[in-house]
Amino acid sequence: LLRIARRLITRSRKVREALIAKSAKDLSDGLRVNLPKSFADFDLGYATQSATLGGGDLIQSGPLGDRLIVLLADVMGHGLAARFFAHGVAAYFRSVVLAAEPGAGIDVLMTQISNSLFSDPTFERTVVSIQLVALGPDGAVEICSAGHPFPVMVTGPSARWIEISGPLPALAQDLPFPTTRLTLEPGSRFLLYTDGLSEVDSVRRDPAAAGERLFDLLLRNRERPVMDMPFEVLRDHVASTRTLNDDTSLIAIGRTPAE
Repeated sequence: LLRIARRLITRSRKVREALIAKSAKDLSDGLRVNLPKSFADFDLGYATQSATLGGGDLIQSGPLGDRLIVLLADVMGHGLAARFFAHGVAAYFRSVVLAAEPGAGIDVLMTQISNSLFSDPTFERTVVSIQLVALGPDGAVEICSAGHPFPVMVTGPSARWIEISGPLPALAQDLPFPTTRLTLEPGSRFLLYTDGLSEVDSVRRDPAAAGERLFDLLLRNRERPVMDMPFEVLRDHVASTRTLNDDTSLIAIGRTPAE
């Protein structure tokens, strides 16, 4: 009887573990990256890797009039809990973009997403950072940030910060979020990323060293096609850290060089 009981317990544990694994896979696979390879005269590429099954990084996009709205979000935490909240952020993003007027500013979209999160008690104890980008005709770019790291502009052999910052979303109702506008020159590109790429143990207490490391990773791969650059940067990042302690995602957006 004791042997039979042990077998039943072992089998029950294996069945439970299999069900948990399947649910985890379904939760992760149910929220895939949504980002086109090109839009107008822009080329786009991305790479993402979770520290554990699930993960809170999120890459989504949607058309709005003659623009493409791109979202990069980072939900605090790791694993399946973070993935659950990422599903919620994705749903609010889609609903806001679908309901928006074609000419709506991305600061307005960000405020609406922030209000949705603020009004949802599920997000009461969850921290999310968000970056929205609008890509328009003739290289027009708008960037709106809510608690997210500075994007980086790469032009030829040089890199510089695009200094745009704003409060974390959902801290209050109707928060304003700053927007920066620029025209991306043909052959130039800029990159968005989550803090898993920049906040590593070796430079965590030295912001200048962290910036130099990030710029080096990007410039080392500046000759890569825009679509391939994020994957190569992420591969170099993982090789240098030897382990991934945080979910890490990045998006490269470049303007097709003039012929």
